[in-house]
Parts: sequence; C-alpha cells; structure tokens
Amino acid sequence: FPLGSAPINTPTVPLNATPATGASDFSGTFKDENLTVESKNVPGQPNSYNGTIKMGAQTFKFSAQLDEGALRGEFESPDGKFPFEARLDGRTMTISTGGTNYQLAKQGGNPLAKPNNPLAKPNPPAPANPLAKPAGGVSVSTPVGAQNANLPGKSSSGKAWQIYKHPTGLSVRYPPDWKLTPNEGAALFAPPDVVSNAQGPTEVYILLANGAEGVQSVNDPRVIPEVEASLLQLAPFLRRVGTPQSVSAGGTPGVMVSWEGANPVGLNVRANVLMTVLKGYGIALVALGDKTKIAAREGILKEIFASLAAGVGERDANLVGQWKFWSYKSSADGKFGTERTRRFLFQADGTCFWQSNGETSGTVQGRDSLGNQTFVGGVAGQSANGDKGQWTAGTGKLYVLWDDGTTGTWDYEVRNTANGKRLFLKGNQNQADEWVPE
Repeated sequence: FPLGSAPINTPTVPLNATPATGASDFSGTFKDENLTVESKNVPGQPNSYNGTIKMGAQTFKFSAQLDEGALRGEFESPDGKFPFEARLDGRTMTISTGGTNYQLAKQGGNPLAKPNNPLAKPNPPAPANPLAKPAGGVSVSTPVGAQNANLPGKSSSGKAWQIYKHPTGLSVRYPPDWKLTPNEGAALFAPPDVVSNAQGPTEVYILLANGAEGVQSVNDPRVIPEVEASLLQLAPFLRRVGTPQSVSAGGTPGVMVSWEGANPVGLNVRANVLMTVLKGYGIALVALGDKTKIAAREGILKEIFASLAAGVGERDANLVGQWKFWSYKSSADGKFGTERTRRFLFQADGTCFWQSNGETSGTVQGRDSLGNQTFVGGVAGQSANGDKGQWTAGTGKLYVLWDDGTTGTWDYEVRNTANGKRLFLKGNQNQADEWVPE
C-alpha cells in the first residue's frame, strides 16, 4: 500500500526529531531467481527487522538488526539457526550466508503482492508513482474526462480550485492559494500559511499512490497495519488514537486513521492518514506535524481527498502496436551465453501484454588436483514469462498497472531512425533498450 513503497523521508518532514541519518531501509520485497526476501521493520524499533526468506517450497523466518550500514541476523531452518548479512546498493540487496552470495532486486514494497521479475520486463522498472509530475508535464486548470464532471469546482468558501491530472487518469483538486509540487515518490501540498520554526516546517501534507497489489478495498484488514508499520518507521513515538473515520474519495469509500505522540524535542505531533483504493491504486493523503495545525486543517484535507477521481488516462498513439527487443550476453571466455527475446504489445484500448523468452547455454569442464582435464560437458536451459496489464503514456513517461496489482514506469521515446521506427525504453538502468516494431 502507498506508505509501504514510498516512505516519507523528504527533508520537509516536520518532526524536528533526530532520526538516524544515512540509514538504509531494508523493508520490502527483494527477489532473484533463487530467493524471495520479505522484510519488515519492527514497529517502534527503527533498527530491527524481521520477515521470511523463501527458497523454492521452503520458508525460513529471520530476525536481524542494523549494524554499521548492514543488516545482520539469523534465519531458522529445521536444522537450526544460521547467520546471514545483507547490504543494500540502491535497489539491490546482497545477502551473504555460508560463503554464498545472492543479489536480489527490490520489488513493489508490499510483501503480500507477487513480486515483479526484474529479468522479464524491459529494464527493471522503478515503482510507478502516478501522482508524480512526468518529465515536461504540467498541471491543468480545467476538469478532464467525464468522470470529473461532477466534482466540485469550488471550495466551501466559494473560490475556484486548481486541478492536477496525471497521464494515468488520476486527478485531484486543491485550494487556489495552495501549492502542489510533484516529487519523486510523492506529491507535496503546501498551504500559504504553513507554520515553521527554527528547525523547519512543522506541518507537511503528502499525497501518495501506488499499485494496490491485490488489495480491492480500503476495508481490507491488511491496509491499516501496513500503513501504520511504515508510518512508525518515520515516527516511532506515534500511537494510534480514536477509531477509523469513514471518508469519501470521489464517491469511493475511504477511511481516515489518526496517530499522536510527542517527538524527542517535545513537539506534540499528530498524523492523519486518509486512504482509499481507486482505479487499482492504493492512495493515501498524509497530514503530519504539529497537533494543533493538523487538527485545524482536517476539514480542508477531507475536501481535497473527496475530489480524487479516476478518469480516462492518456495513451500515446505512437506506442500502439507490438514491439520486440532481442539481446545476447556471454561470459568473457565465451563458454556461457544467454539469449533473450522480449515482446511488448500496446493495444489502443489500453490493454498491454508482455512476453519474455530466454535460452542459456554453455560448456563446463573439470580438472583433477594436477590440472588434468577429467570431463567436459554442456548445460542448457530455457525460460518463459508473461503478464497482462493496463497502460497509459504521455510526456515521455510510460505507466503500466499489471493485473497482479504491481506497477511499472519507464521513460520512453519513439523515434524515426535511419533503420526505421524505434521505441527506446529506460527503466532504472543507465541506458535505454532499443525496441523494433513487429
């Protein structure tokens, strides 16, 4: 759910506390072809983690502590407990145990969802944030799409509101004197009279969205605990107060949950989180900061939340059709090679399909202690993966909401080259893949 995959860690967080700086966040789902690690931060203990490590049909529980930038702990098997160490490099986790190393790619952030296969999709995608401003994108000031027609055009005070609409079709309205700043992983709201002290702002308002990953309703019992666990990573002193309130997001049921507590410097902090599931996305509007100010703005935040709508997304006609990407990699000595063919089909109705087929081959040989060759053999393997989803694209950004609820986003460009039409897709790698039409 949103807070799980886009933790609030911007420098504008108004807690005036002293959280650990530079600490890696090991929470989330990490996967390679051998292992799947599902890791959660222990609520109220920012340096403690627990979860599971899955290998085939086997599942091992683990607990671990942050220690000098590494996660060190033990996992349990029927044969006993074994130590392991994990380190993060960007979105890659390296796990070392018993002299064996595994490199796992971080997935969507919700351990209840099926992880993406980083080798099957074109470039491992970063999680999509449908509320972040696309490159070159602009906000629009008029309603877009029939589903927005019934939204209130004015606030309760009678002033016309601004509207921000993303290429995915999600939109939100906000007061004319507020500022909306789409950011990596979040869209930040700022009222004109935001309160600050010597340490910075004492209130912050953040809108987050990500694939709901199998969650169909905000009433799913997994939602609030997931959001709470993520919130407590930021502010472990918070405790839930009151009972959840029913709210509305464009006619879709939502819920508001509140937390309160005093931070290390004595500021009374309140967090109001308004949540819903809309168009396959889990959406949360987070109000966090000085208890008095957060309580005073509760009404206007409910109005902003109520304006959320899911209209028809943008679809760049240049993408429609089937595209193919072929690649081949081999070891330096030429003994091992991997060939992979990927296909991406974008249909005009917004449906997309991808398919990946791979073949690996190589030769192996053995020698005795004197260096004499004792055997020569060959290895070969094949793989196939596929998925279906819904795509939207505009202003150089491609967004896919897969049928399993996970999301992907890529920078894209369609060019007419000397060799014909080409599609360039770039995920979280430095270089874009070049696709050809089929």
